Amino acid sequence: SDKNSQLLEQLNTTESQMAAAQRDAAALRDSEARLKLEIDAVEAERLRLENNLTDMQKLKADNQKLVRSEVTRLTQTVLATSDKNSQLLEQLTTAEGQMDAAQRDAA
Repeated sequence: SDKNSQLLEQLNTTESQMAAAQRDAAALRDSEARLKLEIDAVEAERLRLENNLTDMQKLKADNQKLVRSEVTRLTQTVLATSDKNSQLLEQLTTAEGQMDAAQRDAA
């Protein structure tokens, strides 16, 4: 009877330990599942940020190309306008000279 009580107590202790181990294992599995979800979320965010970075780098390159093209166009316009102004100034100077000469001839 004393032996039976000891065996029963050992059995209860062992069962309690097994139940605790099963709870710990279940908690560990839950924790692992949560961590896996967090890892998946971090990985998805990393991919999203990498894609955003790639998009931003492409936009930056496109904008730089557009700015270079616009600067070239505007430079050409300024040079052409400057040339035209020089021609007009030359024509005006010539016309003024001809008018002065005509006035002297008329006088």
